[in-house]
Amino acid sequence: EFRTSKNSKYNNLFEERLAEIFQTKYAIGQVNGTTTMHTALAAGGVKEGDEVIVTPLTMSSTSLCVLHNNSIPVFADVNPKTFNIDPQSIKDCITEKTKAVITVSLYGLPTDCEEIYNICQENNILLIEDNAECFMSLYKGKPLGTYCDFASYSFQASKHITCGEGGALTTNSLDLANEA
Repeated sequence: EFRTSKNSKYNNLFEERLAEIFQTKYAIGQVNGTTTMHTALAAGGVKEGDEVIVTPLTMSSTSLCVLHNNSIPVFADVNPKTFNIDPQSIKDCITEKTKAVITVSLYGLPTDCEEIYNICQENNILLIEDNAECFMSLYKGKPLGTYCDFASYSFQASKHITCGEGGALTTNSLDLANEA
């Protein structure tokens, strides 16, 4: 049985409920959304000097977590119709140093989850979805957070569900959950 806190009844109940809501096997509570993404990078094996493809059109945390991990943010372009990261631009940015992609679903509009997931799978690249602005959204009938290795959620004061601060990571991988 997966538990992040051995003696924290309410934290465990919170994580179990989040996993149920997001239709994933595991949820891990965190202090905020920046730490969720930093944790995902570290747990996913992204190291110093590795490249992480990110969108330039989002809150700075998406790039800051890469820098906190001593990795290198590489900016992919956005689709001018959706403002979300463009899958073709992700392909164009991939090098032998690329170890992860962090997508951000902006303004309640999911990214092209399936296409980006396939790109990452074909290139053995960790995929992290930042769903802080797309809470509970669906893509082709499936919840966001089910097309990736990790999904990140923020509960900061301006988000859909707010606790003032806080965040959560979700995943379907026991190995990644344990690493996180």
